[in-house]
Amino acid sequence: MTSPARKRLSRAVVMTPVAVGATLALSGCGLLFPFPFVPAPEPEVPIEETVPAQQADGTEGLVSGDYRTGPIPASSPEFDESTLPAEPGDTATPTEQIEWEVLKSANQASLLYDPSSTAECTETQASVDETIDCTVTYQGLQIPYTVDVTGGSYIFSYEYRADSVPMVRDVVEDALRYWADAEAVRCDMDEAQLATPDIDSGVVCDAQTEYGVESYNVEVSAYGYVSFTMV
Repeated sequence: MTSPARKRLSRAVVMTPVAVGATLALSGCGLLFPFPFVPAPEPEVPIEETVPAQQADGTEGLVSGDYRTGPIPASSPEFDESTLPAEPGDTATPTEQIEWEVLKSANQASLLYDPSSTAECTETQASVDETIDCTVTYQGLQIPYTVDVTGGSYIFSYEYRADSVPMVRDVVEDALRYWADAEAVRCDMDEAQLATPDIDSGVVCDAQTEYGVESYNVEVSAYGYVSFTMV
């Protein structure tokens, strides 16, 4: 479960991961016998068909087998808050204010705004202390939120929490490109799925690096941070 977030205090925390370099040790051997050298025949490698694939930034990459290729980002993916709808004004009801905040929270956690995302909360006047339920729909996934409201006559506050956050394949793969310094990557996951924050998501990703294929376990946070642990 995510730690409770207070009204207007939730901010995307995008930490810059430190790339872990690998050292590859090579050794050679030779024969001291006067045998003639006969080179082995070149193996026949089938050419895999490549098709366009949309990346997180909207550009097209190439799919080769299960791998999807794209440019290595200059930095780890970050959430663009300017893509969010405008925050409700002073005339908005307490319910509308809370709905906007949890909508922002879910999109922020995914690092990619979904224009079709919605939020619905139990109606509240926020005049008394109470707990209400909200549901954010993100790319067809439903994310339940629990909101503790501290009511008041003129001012109210609230804390919200969720047990899961959305993770998006395009975003995770772009984060891996930056992390592993590799263009060709693949993640064994749906285009969008839910994950429990701050623990192993169960998703495994591979990257074709200069040292060979490297595999990683994926972990996401509630604040828009994707981390990888080499398997």
